[in-house]
Amino acid sequence: NGYGVKQDHKKAKEYYESSALLNNSDAMNNLGAMYMSGFGVKQNPSKAKEYYELAGRLGNSTALANLGDIYYEGIIVEKSYEKSKYFYEQSAMLNNPLGQYNLAYFYEKGLSGEKNYKKALELYEKSAQQNNVNSLIHLGNLYYNGEIVKQDYLQAKKYYEIAGKQNSSCAWNNLGNLYENGYGVEKDYKKAKSYYESATLKNDSNAFLNLGNIFKEGKGVPIDYLKAKIYFQKSADLGNSFAYVNIGCLYFHGEGVSKDYRKAKENFEKGTKLNNSAAFVYLGKLYYHG
Repeated sequence: NGYGVKQDHKKAKEYYESSALLNNSDAMNNLGAMYMSGFGVKQNPSKAKEYYELAGRLGNSTALANLGDIYYEGIIVEKSYEKSKYFYEQSAMLNNPLGQYNLAYFYEKGLSGEKNYKKALELYEKSAQQNNVNSLIHLGNLYYNGEIVKQDYLQAKKYYEIAGKQNSSCAWNNLGNLYENGYGVEKDYKKAKSYYESATLKNDSNAFLNLGNIFKEGKGVPIDYLKAKIYFQKSADLGNSFAYVNIGCLYFHGEGVSKDYRKAKENFEKGTKLNNSAAFVYLGKLYYHG
């Protein structure tokens, strides 16, 4: 947005280029990011890779992680987990939280080698200690679901809260879920609603969906199908397939709206285009009963 000045990508590029000529690896990495994203320049992944490589040779840990991403995604190169892992390892050895997070994922999923949950957790923890939001959320999810660790809602809450302090809408939504369902905490619909509302301010589609359910089911508030529909629609507009299913159900059952099987069908069909299994079931019901 421009720190103390009007945002100007062209000027930013000029300054980065001047710095890069003086062998500043951060400037090289930033130029790579500009060419990768197309911010202020014509998108050019090849040029981005060149800058990342220059910065990487100078030991820039973020550039090394970015090179790992290029090989992981197969951007202008042949997709290679082996090469991707190599760059993530180089980045992680320099204590880069992005490199640590991505390398941890490789160990967790067994990409380019055997699964190693111990190493994965160690790397996630190292990354989380540097306040990497992705690692904090992922660790929270692992404890929430009891995947590769013993299920522990309080541990999940701890990680979500740390991520929430960094304004993570995902963390706020997940905290709302804990309070809505009473997982590891006393059930508190008011707190759940508050967390969901905070997350919606950052256009989190799941938070809009969950807020809609709060009003649809009357959890701590009077049942209000119209409000629920408004929130479901906002979620759907952000591409949430479950929101389309919920809107379809409102029309299917005539909750807060006139019963309308045609509109129900339209929304279920939108859900199927996003491969939502429940949407397929509801469409099947419509055709089964006619």
